[in-house]
Amino acid sequence: MTKFLFITCLTPKHLLTPLRKDLFNLYLKALKAQTYTGWEAVLLGEENKEDGKIKYLKAKTITKEDKLQEAYAYLQQLQEKPNYIIRIDDDDLISPVILQKIVNGKKEIDCYSDFHNVLYNLYNGKMAHEAYSWMPSTIAMKYKDAVTPIDYFNNLPLFACDHDVVYHKFYSNKKVQYSEKNSPVYMRIISPTCLTLSQLTAEKKIEFGDFTKTLGYFEFDHLNDFEPFKNDLYSLAKRHFNQDIQPNFSPVSKIINKTQHKITNLSKRVLRKIRKK
Repeated sequence: MTKFLFITCLTPKHLLTPLRKDLFNLYLKALKAQTYTGWEAVLLGEENKEDGKIKYLKAKTITKEDKLQEAYAYLQQLQEKPNYIIRIDDDDLISPVILQKIVNGKKEIDCYSDFHNVLYNLYNGKMAHEAYSWMPSTIAMKYKDAVTPIDYFNNLPLFACDHDVVYHKFYSNKKVQYSEKNSPVYMRIISPTCLTLSQLTAEKKIEFGDFTKTLGYFEFDHLNDFEPFKNDLYSLAKRHFNQDIQPNFSPVSKIINKTQHKITNLSKRVLRKIRKK
């Protein structure tokens, strides 16, 4: 049986907000909903315990970078190595069917990745499908690749490197299979309390809503693999932002949204030209 190992660096408890706690519980729900049984998960945080296939390890360090180094040490002492490693953050959702899709694939691959990254705006329930020149951090990589030291990145193992700098270079000449646009490996949850985004918005002193516009075009969309979590996500929007999400999938609304998006981008380009003058 093909074995998968998820690796997650947990948010330090002193940084947990009520929303972040709820997102973590949803992350666990998605993880445990896997239709394929050949998986385990290692969560590096502040305690040692086990929950079925999930093992919590008490980390000696705090930062994600250092925790990934500890995860590497854990991997080295395993008697039976997994076939694939998958990194995922504790506020994102893994597709419950993705492991089964990888196993059912007809060809041998080194990596399974999203080409279109799916971003879900928790505040309004809209999604963006964005294609970038780099690969996302949450991909399924063969174990032998995952632990390969990258000489131009301080000899860190591949899975512990910055994905937007290293992954696409490493896999440029390897067998990569990309997911279908509407059936991604995972869904990245964007919220005002997302640690990375909240830091960026604080540094640039811009509102969350304005920042999400820089991430891509958001609209209501169907993602069948994530339908089981739709009501959970809507409930979080209601609980934390007092938002009642009423999705509108009509063709007319999509045309209006795209038109508004084009007008916004045009306005930005005009403003840039004016400022340059």
